[in-house]
Amino acid sequence: MKELSMLSKQYADDLQRQVGAYRKDFEDGTIAYQLDLFKAPPTRMLSLACVLAGWLGCILVSHGYPVSVDEAKRMLQESFEFGRCLASKDERP
Repeated sequence: MKELSMLSKQYADDLQRQVGAYRKDFEDGTIAYQLDLFKAPPTRMLSLACVLAGWLGCILVSHGYPVSVDEAKRMLQESFEFGRCLASKDERP
């Protein structure tokens, strides 16, 4: 678990270098707070999901399961899109 936590933090840090930190602003435009992505639950969970997808790919290949990269991508995209649809209806899974 500690290794997964460390890897997801590193992935979140890489993501933050690409897109910047999570920032919440007040209505007048002043910064309410800024949060590093490894401390923000949604991006930390995304980072952890990416790390776990890599681990799962390694496990599946080493045990001879016939899951293609395209099939794995399709499943992840469908799951992500399902969550986006729920959010657009103000629902939660």
